[in-house]
Amino acid sequence: MAVTKLTTHFGHTVGLSEAVVVLRRRGQALTEKDFAAIKALAERIAKRSDELSGPEDLDGVSFRSPHALLVPRKSNPYIAKATPDGQAALIRINIPANFITSRSARIVRHVRSILAEEEPGFPEGLSASVTGSSAFGLDYARAAQKSHLHTFAVTIAAVVLILLLIYRAPLAALVPLGGISAAAIIALTLLKMGNIYLGMSTGLAETIFTIVLLYGAGTDYTLLLMSRQREFLISGLPHRQATSEALNHTFSALLASAGTDTAGLMMLTFANYGLFCSAGPAIAVALLVALSAVVTLVPAVVVIIGERIYWPSHPGRVDQKLATARSVVWQRIASVVTARPGTVLAIALVLLTIPAVRGANLRWMYDTLADLDGSYEAAQGARTVQAHWPIGEIAPVNVLIESTDSVEVEDKRWLGLSERIDSAISDISNSPTKAVHDIRSLTTPLGRDIDSATRELFEAALTDNPPDAPQSQPKQRSMMDILEEEARLLAAKLVRNGVRARTFKEYVSADRTAMRLEIILDKPAMTIQAMSIVAEIRNVLVDQLTAENFKASVHIAGATAQTMDIRTVTSADFYRIAALALGVIFLIVWLLLKDVILSGFMVFSTLLSYWSTLGITYWVFTGLLGVAGLDWKVEIFLFVIMMAVGQDYNIFLAARVSQEARRMKPRRACRHAIVYTGPVISSCGLIMAATLGSLMVGDMALLKQLGFAMALGMLIDSFVVRPLVLPAFIALTGRTGQKGSLHS
Repeated sequence: MAVTKLTTHFGHTVGLSEAVVVLRRRGQALTEKDFAAIKALAERIAKRSDELSGPEDLDGVSFRSPHALLVPRKSNPYIAKATPDGQAALIRINIPANFITSRSARIVRHVRSILAEEEPGFPEGLSASVTGSSAFGLDYARAAQKSHLHTFAVTIAAVVLILLLIYRAPLAALVPLGGISAAAIIALTLLKMGNIYLGMSTGLAETIFTIVLLYGAGTDYTLLLMSRQREFLISGLPHRQATSEALNHTFSALLASAGTDTAGLMMLTFANYGLFCSAGPAIAVALLVALSAVVTLVPAVVVIIGERIYWPSHPGRVDQKLATARSVVWQRIASVVTARPGTVLAIALVLLTIPAVRGANLRWMYDTLADLDGSYEAAQGARTVQAHWPIGEIAPVNVLIESTDSVEVEDKRWLGLSERIDSAISDISNSPTKAVHDIRSLTTPLGRDIDSATRELFEAALTDNPPDAPQSQPKQRSMMDILEEEARLLAAKLVRNGVRARTFKEYVSADRTAMRLEIILDKPAMTIQAMSIVAEIRNVLVDQLTAENFKASVHIAGATAQTMDIRTVTSADFYRIAALALGVIFLIVWLLLKDVILSGFMVFSTLLSYWSTLGITYWVFTGLLGVAGLDWKVEIFLFVIMMAVGQDYNIFLAARVSQEARRMKPRRACRHAIVYTGPVISSCGLIMAATLGSLMVGDMALLKQLGFAMALGMLIDSFVVRPLVLPAFIALTGRTGQKGSLHS
């Protein structure tokens, strides 16, 4: 809304994002040849190139460069003041599109292509790079593409390696991989069709999460099926019958697991933030396709291949020994858990609660521009800018004060208001260092750091001071002297009038109903500190307008304001989605078990492991790796995936306990369930941790944090909650869900 208002009153002076070309000569000031090259570059950028899809791409785009301001260079805000390591200049391109849109990306590619053509002809020693929020957006997309390729390769390698270690048989490893790969191809095709025909907006980020979760969850489903089939083979059933019985005994658990996954992820559709809203359906569709492949394609292939699937081992001999060896550890764990369930439960809950307290009280980071490493041009350009200007120069805060009265405001009142607002904002400081570096407004059009002659010119032009009269005049003057004096006064008046007209055009709307100002912070645009400063600026402006009895509304635009809006929207999204996801997952689990207490504890245990995961992840990244905090997107993605996918292991265990409870007491049923599901759940957990952890090989801080957190969460679920916490609770309370559908 703020950008729309600014565009209405000031044309396209500002945009939704910026591309900034920073040009620097190391060790000395820029030369006349440098400025000529910069002027030529700015003129070329303003023209169409092959990188643009059409001339409309440049519609509404405005360009600011040193030569665009006819002021002394020492007062030009687009020219850096002399510094020990040289000087620099900026060309700012204001783009009327968000920094992560395709139009923004095309314009940045256009700027970089022009720069690549022009830079070889630059004077020797002059270098250039492109930064700004739009450049970060394009490089962010490139990092995501690179991360996607790395993640996919690591995911496939991890699945193959773990399956080979589990089965010790090449075909047994390839069948699940082939089935899930077929599901992946179908799922991605469906998503592309959804984008074309249903208006879905599945982008690269959604595709990355979709592939990782599809391979992780799909392999888990296959492991559950094939592990049960091997149990029946070991018991002596023929291969075809063993496969049929395995599918019969696991189908309800598989369906329930996929149901909780899908239902939980579909709650993301209730988000207002686009990435969340589009990721939920994409992943849910992929998981349903994976389930279909596991219950149709995989059993069919297993039956066709026959007992050779486990070559070179034999399920009747070698597998028996292997199963016995593997079950020893789980028998000991089961004995301890069922013998002392209260002690085990208490210790496990305490160990989980300690990091959970930290995880439930985190301050999230929103600085997307800091998500790239220094190998990307946008990050390199930002460092160059920061060496000569405050970092806020590449993403200024744009403020619009719009009168709510229908009549125009007198120029003198705008001038007085601007002067007092400048003074009030100058006092803002949220840290030992200054927070507001500069203000460009009606009364300080070029900012504060200008030469005295330029300052006097603006003061004279904006305060209507008359030109200086001669100090003393002789009584007798010739006609030529009089004419020369009149010409000097007229020229001075024309200059003053021109300066005044240009200044008002820049900062006051033509209908005199709105005034804008540009604030340069010394904090990165999307940081918590910048958002805090902008919030204080808004409060100061409102207070000042109230004190002036000036009826007006305040609108703030720029990357910082956008981030504040994102924070507001996504915070509301998280609480809404969390409530819906918890509710629907609890409902599904209760329908399966028909036991409110057991269902509630299963959901609570996963929620506790989520908070614990966040706490440990925070300690690792802030304490060991020295980052400022966790990316805000980790909170909601980790929550939905852990609450939905994490329930798979709950359901796998609960289903087996319920089935065993038909013929034995709860504690013994619990012991049998731990022994028989321990190997498969631990294998599932390792597979899921490996596939989700593959996100860590990406170039983006978000993927590193999210990959680590998801992998850790799956390991906590697999090796703490499922073998210790949940069975200890069942053994202690005797609740086995025998009235639910899983019992049959």
